[in-house]
Amino acid sequence: MVEYESWAEEPPGWKTEGRESLTRIIEEICQQINAVKPKMADISEQKQLFELLNTVSEQPGSGLKPRTEEYIRKNIHNFITIYDEETLVACGELIELDSGTIELGAVATNVEYQNQWMSDKILDFAERRIHEQWKSIIIVTDNPILIRRLEKRRYTEVTVIYTKRSEQSPGKKVYTKYFY
Repeated sequence: MVEYESWAEEPPGWKTEGRESLTRIIEEICQQINAVKPKMADISEQKQLFELLNTVSEQPGSGLKPRTEEYIRKNIHNFITIYDEETLVACGELIELDSGTIELGAVATNVEYQNQWMSDKILDFAERRIHEQWKSIIIVTDNPILIRRLEKRRYTEVTVIYTKRSEQSPGKKVYTKYFY
């Protein structure tokens, strides 16, 4: 068996004439994979989260409530983030409502990355985390595109269970999915 110095080393006899190096191709694929990998936020991301949420909340028809810097600082570990290299491209917030329910809120996508399924990646990540805890998820929205996506994922609209939460966002619908 041949020993390589690194996991991306060129195999013996690999010629790069007329084509990219294998190392470059592997590194590029790894960057692309990591570019859309959601993760839980940390304290170093406060400023970028604040800027993204404010920018998106200022867009006409976004329906997103702005968050203060203090709110983000206090709740930073509840946020999900996705980066493209150094650029924050999407986020969401997991808000524990009670012992069996978590709300996915503050779903926002950088304007330059919209229509690239970033909100679905945030939703996938949130669903996995909530499913691991055997809790249900709710999403409060009036966005018709998101509503269609939720319905395709078998979310159901509820009107009675979360009345207090519904009253906090008049005109919006509450959708839920149970994982237990």
